[in-house]
Amino acid sequence: MITTSRARALTVALALCLAALSSTVPPSSAQSADPSLVLEINRIRAIDNHAHVPKVVAAGERADDEFDALPCPPEADAAPFARTRADNPEYVGAWRALYGYEHADMSEAHARELLERKRRVMREQGDNYPAWVLDKLGIEVTLANRIAMGRGLDNARFRWVPYDDALLFPLDNSALKRANPNRAFFFGREESLRKRYFNDSNVARLPSTLAEYLARVVTPTLERERRGGAVAIKFEAAYLAQTFLVSPRELSEVLRYWLTLYPDKILFGTDTYPGTPEVDWEEVGWQATTSSRQALALALSGMVRDGEITRERASEIARGVMRENAAKLYRIGAR
Repeated sequence: MITTSRARALTVALALCLAALSSTVPPSSAQSADPSLVLEINRIRAIDNHAHVPKVVAAGERADDEFDALPCPPEADAAPFARTRADNPEYVGAWRALYGYEHADMSEAHARELLERKRRVMREQGDNYPAWVLDKLGIEVTLANRIAMGRGLDNARFRWVPYDDALLFPLDNSALKRANPNRAFFFGREESLRKRYFNDSNVARLPSTLAEYLARVVTPTLERERRGGAVAIKFEAAYLAQTFLVSPRELSEVLRYWLTLYPDKILFGTDTYPGTPEVDWEEVGWQATTSSRQALALALSGMVRDGEITRERASEIARGVMRENAAKLYRIGAR
């Protein structure tokens, strides 16, 4: 059995506000999804609104540490949720879809076989490996939340979303650090990134006025990011809260409520993130993508069943959630 000492709390962008909606009881989704709608949704070449895709790193190179500005602190280990456990049998499905895994179990011997298959594919694909994974997941474009881009993350398939929280905290953060160990870790990371932005702007010390700080640090940083291909910027401070990957059934209940109110504002996202060799960003991406498509099909099937929308409208909403809403927001044209 595969084991791991850490399991990161995963999230799908479609469920970021689950806690806020916990007091609302939405109408139930369908007990089963319309098979034709399932097939249609599975064929949509999606736009992933939120992911932490690692760059390609060759043997002997330093491990990629720029896929997140604020990773979980080293001591922040927590008991994994059911769907984030390393022994979750869903990952067998991921291995089968991604690498042609031929077994129904997760034994150590078969896990070793899996890892050799993964390494072989990585060698064969080289810098194309991240794009190869997207093709397997049915994703056309991913918004990569990273400090900086890197090998294998070409702009055709991976659009950059840099982190700019560090620009919000230019003063002494000692009091904030003393609040708790997590704050100390997070603000330590922010200060390191802020120093990098200062260096890139050729600024040795904090300017004496806000106007000078904006002119010499903030504006040049944003302009560099835009020239580097950034389509948006990210502020992690807005949601430093614990979330988790819920089941497709649970997600469909929340999603249906949203679809009745804001169908044109819902964006699909995986929040895929590097993990262990056996359950890495590829498997997390497969799990999140599959769950999101299933939940969307269940929610829309329930709305059609109850006469809230037509079957044609369900197709339109599905394309919006999985692709068109993000394409419009980020001005991503068809391939």
